[in-house]
Amino acid sequence: MSPGRRPAGKKRRGEPRWPVVRGVPGDGEPWLPPGDNARPEGGARVLERMAGRVALFLGAAVVCVGAVAAGVDRFVAEEDRAAAAHQRDLTVYGNVVEGYDTYFVLDYPEPGGQYRVALYQRKGDIHLVGDRVQVTYSPDAPDVVWIPGDDLLDPTGEWVADGLTLAGMVGALTAIGFAGLWWRRRRAVRQTGWRAAKFDFGEPGVARATFTDGTRLRLRPVRGLSRTYARFGTGKHRGFLAGAGTRMVLLVPGADGVVVQAVSTRWR
Repeated sequence: MSPGRRPAGKKRRGEPRWPVVRGVPGDGEPWLPPGDNARPEGGARVLERMAGRVALFLGAAVVCVGAVAAGVDRFVAEEDRAAAAHQRDLTVYGNVVEGYDTYFVLDYPEPGGQYRVALYQRKGDIHLVGDRVQVTYSPDAPDVVWIPGDDLLDPTGEWVADGLTLAGMVGALTAIGFAGLWWRRRRAVRQTGWRAAKFDFGEPGVARATFTDGTRLRLRPVRGLSRTYARFGTGKHRGFLAGAGTRMVLLVPGADGVVVQAVSTRWR
């Protein structure tokens, strides 16, 4: 036998018994090994709680949509209030008599005489001497004018309307996203069923699951649930696992299910 060769079927000393760790299974490979669908105590409760979270977030989305509707209604009410308050206003044309970088001076006629007012220049709309500008004023206060484009809504009411609309939109999108997330997790658990496994919590924040056929999974808690995950301590437990990829649930008898995600796999 030539140097460097070894008999077929024999391993070199130190050659690992497991293949290289893979981040995800290949196409068509399941995350969980084949086996009978276990029915652990508490499994039905896990599905009920997941369904409850879906319903909770959908309810929150409905509330947020209501906030959007309230914001739009408030905005319409502010517009109607402004229209009613200025329905007697008069509109005339005035002449610019002085023009500067930041403001201009405008003369405009009023039944009781001639008025002069200084107005700020707008960015991109600079008024020069000789320009004619449309102005609107109230007969009760002819010295107070506004030009087209000025905001006549009550600032407080407008702020409330904008706040309700923006907060409602963001809240609704967020709630719908979480509802979809929990719905997909629940569906994954129902599709795969539960597999019995031994869990080693020796590494902080990580669990190593070993199934009856030797298949292994390395798990970590989904972000935001690390405190719930930490209650298992650092010992070893027997339990069950269901789901796939980032939508897995770890169930240890006597404790509530914890959402986890698989980090890597090793297959026998």
